Amino acid sequence: MSIALVIFGRHAGSRALPVLYAAPQVIERSLFRPYWFLRHKRYETIVTSGFVHADLSHLIFNMVTFYFFAFPLERQIGSARFAALYLIGLVVSDLGTWHKHRNDPQYASLGASGAISAVLFASIVYFPWQKLFIIPIPCRSRRRSSRSATWPTRGTRRVTRRGASTMTRISEARSSDSFSSR
Repeated sequence: MSIALVIFGRHAGSRALPVLYAAPQVIERSLFRPYWFLRHKRYETIVTSGFVHADLSHLIFNMVTFYFFAFPLERQIGSARFAALYLIGLVVSDLGTWHKHRNDPQYASLGASGAISAVLFASIVYFPWQKLFIIPIPCRSRRRSSRSATWPTRGTRRVTRRGASTMTRISEARSSDSFSSR
């Protein structure tokens, strides 16, 4: 059985949306809080935080990226190495977050962006000539005087405050390199 299919099903399955909106206590319990990670021995949150998402756009962007890159990558490297890549990407991204925010009791992070980034960058390493398409999503600027289209920032700012950061994505690019030995 495909590990990528299991992961995709777990993220985008029928239980993902009800948890996202109807059960905020599940999200709260799953958040990775670096301050409490060692102090309260909340070790499970390093993994559980990767299976909850800030909002629907966060879930959709992660799943679209996963859908286009994970399945060919798993066929290339095998299910065991793919599972290891995904899990290591999830853990390494949270370790970087822990190091940066370990003394901030208010900070919390969630989402699988670290693991998704590991899959994306490993896919780029294995398939360097694969075409990549970046889909800009035009929306109105928040400023009244501007009528130009800009990148959406409302949802991304919310996610960034919760912990899906550029630093996480950079650390995932580095961790995916360890799986690129041919």
